[in-house]
Order: sequence, then C-alpha cells, then structure tokens
Amino acid sequence: MISFRYHFIICFVISVNSVSPKSLFNEDSHDYSRLGLLAGKPVREIFFNSVITRECRIRGRSGICEKDCGRGGQGYGSCIDGSSCCLYVYSCNGEAKEKSFYFQNPSFPAADSYSDSCTMKIRIRPNVCGIRFDFLRFRLGLPRRANLNCKSDSFNIIANNTNGLCGMLDGYAVTIPVEKGKVYQKLSVLTRSRRYQWNVIISQIDCNSLARPTNYKYCGLRRLFGVSPNEINNDDSITVESESRKQVDVSAPQEEGFFKKEDFVPNEFLIRYLSSLVTQDKAPVQLSERVYKGVTAQRGEFPWQALLQRGYTIFCGGSLITDRFVVTAAHCIITSDRESIVPSLSVRFGERSYNEYPWNLRQVVKAKKIHLHHSYDQQDLTNDIALIELEKPVLLSQGVYPVCLPSPGKIHSEVNGIVSGFGKINSQKRTSFLNWADVVIWANRRCGKSWGSETPITQVCARGNRGQDTCEGDSGGPLIASTRSGSYELVGITSFGDTCGSSFLPGVYTRISVFLEWMTLVMAHI
Repeated sequence: MISFRYHFIICFVISVNSVSPKSLFNEDSHDYSRLGLLAGKPVREIFFNSVITRECRIRGRSGICEKDCGRGGQGYGSCIDGSSCCLYVYSCNGEAKEKSFYFQNPSFPAADSYSDSCTMKIRIRPNVCGIRFDFLRFRLGLPRRANLNCKSDSFNIIANNTNGLCGMLDGYAVTIPVEKGKVYQKLSVLTRSRRYQWNVIISQIDCNSLARPTNYKYCGLRRLFGVSPNEINNDDSITVESESRKQVDVSAPQEEGFFKKEDFVPNEFLIRYLSSLVTQDKAPVQLSERVYKGVTAQRGEFPWQALLQRGYTIFCGGSLITDRFVVTAAHCIITSDRESIVPSLSVRFGERSYNEYPWNLRQVVKAKKIHLHHSYDQQDLTNDIALIELEKPVLLSQGVYPVCLPSPGKIHSEVNGIVSGFGKINSQKRTSFLNWADVVIWANRRCGKSWGSETPITQVCARGNRGQDTCEGDSGGPLIASTRSGSYELVGITSFGDTCGSSFLPGVYTRISVFLEWMTLVMAHI
C-alpha cells in the first residue's frame, strides 16, 4: 500500500474556478424562484465544548451563516443576526478555504462523459483535525475485477494511505485525519468512462468539536435485566472509561507480536486465496463472511448485537457503540460492484432470533449514512471497519444497549474472549438464532506464524480450544473480552478466516483500539 502523507487531490482538467450555486438546485423539479425569501430559515445553533457552529439550510442544502460570503460563495436570505446564509460550490481547479462547501463535476447536475482529470485544493483552516467527504451523488466507473481496484475512474483523497473510490456510493462518507501544521490538502479525480457524476459536501472538522469516545454507564453488561428500565432510559450521561484500564502507547511494542501502527503487512496467504476466488468468478466477500460450535444466546444476553438487513436479506452483524452508531466490517457494506446499499439498509436490534415471536425487544432502524474507513483495502481486507450512522437514535432498553469501547491502543493477548452472531453453526447448517462461543485471543506473533505472514497491529486473531469459531454470516459482528468490572468491551470486528473451525488457522478480526481516533473524527459534530 503506497502512503500519500496528508495531501489531497481530485483529477479533471477544466478551467472552472467555481460553479454558480444555481446549478446545485437543478437536481429536481422544485421551483427555486423564491429562494431568496425561503433561504436561511431555520438557523441551527449547535453548542459543543463551548464552540458554536451556526448552520443554515437552503431547501435541504447546508450553508453557513456569515456576514459576507467570500469568493466562490453566494448568499441567500438572512440569518437571525442579519448575516447571509452562504453557500459555496466549487468544481475543477478550484481552491476552497470554507468550513463547508460543495464539490461537483463540471456539468453537474448533468453527467460528464469525456476523459479528463480534475484537481481541487483545500486550504486548511486553523485548528482543524479532520476533513469529511459526504457523497450526496456519486457515479464513477466500476472497479477492475481482477484486483478490485478502481479501473476507469477514481476519486482520490491523497492522504493517509487513502485508496481510490469508484462505483455508486450515494450516502457514503469518508473522514480523514489532518496533520497539524498542514496548509493545503488536495483531491484528484481521474475519469475515462462514458458517464460520470459527483456532488460531494466537504467539511473541515474543528479540533474543539472532538470528544474521545467514552462509555455508557451500563455498557457491556451481558444481561441488563437486573437494571431498572427507568435507570436505562434516563441515563443520558456518558461516563469516562475506568481508570483501571491501562493506557497503551501504540508507538512502541508492548508484547510479542505487537507491531507499529504503520506496519501494514499484506497477508500473502489471504491474497492468494482471494485471487483463486476471483478466477473462479466468486466474490471475495465469501471468504470474509465467516458462530461455529457455539451456544444459543438467551434473550437480551448480548444487547449490543446488531443485524444488518438489505431489503429482505439478512447478511452481516454489527455492534452498537452509541445510540446513533453501529460498527461493522467494511467488506459488509461495500459490494463487489460498488453499488450503494444505503437506501435499502436497515439495522435490527434486540433479537435472539429473527424468526421468533414475540418481538417485544426488537427495534429496526434505517441507515442514514455509511462511514467507510479511508484506508480500507478490498483486496487484502486491511482496515476492515465502517460505521453505520442511524437515521434516528435507538431506544436504549434492557434488550438494546451499547458495548463498551476499550482504551486507546489497548492490546488483548492470550486472554479469553467471546464471539457472537447469526451465522452458520456448523459447516452446512444455518440458524435464525443468535449464537455465541468462547475463544482465546492470540498474540499477533503467534497468529502470524499460523497464517505464514506477520499480522499487523490493526488486526487480532482468535480461535476456540475445541474449534469454536465465527463462520459464514458472522462478518461485522463482535469479538468481546471481559473487564475487571465484569462488563465486556469490544476487542474486534469479525473480518475473515479460512474454513470454519480450522484446526490450524484462527479467525482474523479488525482491532478496535487502534481505530478510536478515526471513530472520534467520524462521530464529531461539524
């Protein structure tokens, strides 16, 4: 994986410094002739860590209340204090300095159809820690099937090992960290296909809006039936993680098998396996959908367990970490043809069986947005993590409640863990019931010896002493371990493995503790 350090670029060559905001409103048939009378209402003030972000809306579009709209912007109506609701829209060869702006293909809302390259420069504002890209409309050429990399078209955020994006990704978002002191970031879009189109909101995330992920009061309790429902429903305060949890510096090795954060060593065995699947015209996600020889869970035993559903198809698991976010595997929500699943994606909670009555604990919430990790590699499944932002908060109850998050950089090695999911319970049989199994979390060096290559710190391995394992259908689900307080914290996300219950090869999971900084950026207020 080639590392591009904290620089962006977008590639098309048309000398258009900015796009008139009028083009933004031609997506539909609405009449915007009276836009000046309607814009800027209502104005929303968000208070977070003593910082006020004043946003305004223009028929569903985001603007910023400012006294004077700068270059590239146009004001509509007025905000409460008399300032303008400023909307900023840019296209190729533009340079933006605003906190939030739109970036579009040259002919948007129409599609373009010629080979070209388009660049965009972003001037980083003071005290910015990250940049978010919300893909409202995204239509670029499909990836090359041989290696799953983008073929004809590629949207490139040149920073932090970010991989190119392509396909249809409406409703997805990518958030990247920004190195302090950097003045510019660049984007690059390369196009060769007959038809392409994009409309992206780019937002700079102020460092003051960040708050390190912390844990709910009753997080990680396997059964909440001993807790009063009133206590759960009224518990809107977040408690800081237990001081007994050791803080680990991820910049230095702590035990055998602990590799530096930047050591992304490709898994040669996995790449060979994936290549064989591609030659057989099979989607590599089959390898990654992998509880085997487990036990059926009791009602409400794992209240953080989530179940992903697309239309009428149940396909992956996840873990509830707040009342608005679910963490899962990136390979679950990126299809081989890069088609957007956001419009049809729902997340189910509080289920012991998706075919069992009564459904008194069940909640089903539609997905609002999918946050994909910027360095996810579909070829070798490194950085296999994504966050699903829910359309509305789930109602926290005895059957639906978040799991605890670990301390930053915490390493679980040669300790007991638990995996859970709705996947296969043996090599052939599926079940509609939630199953769980005891496993042992291995040291990375031991895992690397089994797989034949070093295991990076972004991954963790686990396998049961009697062949207990995750299996097909469990992808995205949790690997948890107990804490001193008796609660459970999320160690990993089910990613890939060999055969279910392999005698030699453990299952591989995405390690949560090294992604907490990225999760903080994703969940930050903008």
